[in-house]
Amino acid sequence: MIEDMILDSHESGVSNDKLIKKITNKTLNSNNISFDLIRNHGREENNVKNELQWGRAILATQEQLNQYLHTYGLMIKSQWINVLSSFELEDRNVQIIDYACGQGLACSLFFDKFLQQEELEVRQITLIEPSAIALRRAYAIVKCYNENHNINCINLKLDDLKDNYLRANGNSTYIHLFSNILDINTFDIFKLFRKIIGKRGKHVFLAVSHDRDFDGGAPRLEELHSAFVYEKNAHFFKKVSSEIRRFNCENGMPAICLNIQVEI
Repeated sequence: MIEDMILDSHESGVSNDKLIKKITNKTLNSNNISFDLIRNHGREENNVKNELQWGRAILATQEQLNQYLHTYGLMIKSQWINVLSSFELEDRNVQIIDYACGQGLACSLFFDKFLQQEELEVRQITLIEPSAIALRRAYAIVKCYNENHNINCINLKLDDLKDNYLRANGNSTYIHLFSNILDINTFDIFKLFRKIIGKRGKHVFLAVSHDRDFDGGAPRLEELHSAFVYEKNAHFFKKVSSEIRRFNCENGMPAICLNIQVEI
């Protein structure tokens, strides 16, 4: 089981993950965990920043995970606070899928806002991530928010997902989280979304990325948004609402976000 792999593994680097140790010894627990406490684990590591490749690398070491938190954590928090500030969670019975989840930072920020609502029922959480070491940390973080969470971990790149990997667990609203991944042109964005919209139900897509016009960038999000609002696609799904919005993070970096809700 993935839980055994995370909590009991003696693989090199895994058992020495100090953040996971804080969770297993209950220093971090469901009563105090937050994005800010997670981000406090980040630190400057010697000669590691360039290995992150501007946040696009598949991380392979604890040092890279920690450097990522240090370098990009505040930006990611600013991005998602902006996205979630205009998002109302209408349905209380949800399933969450976090694509290229990294260390689970988008889930953490989502939970910081919504999990304290006692009526919120998270039926299942699916974490998809090609970095095994990041996925282990994401699992530990998500489990820390609520040890009863049903978590499905998928250690694959997005192009390698099969239709049945995005399985449902009863009737609920799907919340799809995309944190700084849709702008990266290393996977087929429409191939992925064709798999997603093959699942009946209500789907909410929340995505945020850098607003740039090179190496994929914002045009990928704009094209995806256009596909959802294009009238000739109406036979695939009922569009409930759609928004594409630009803003600046607290550090001044431009960002672009999507909030699309459809019924299939």
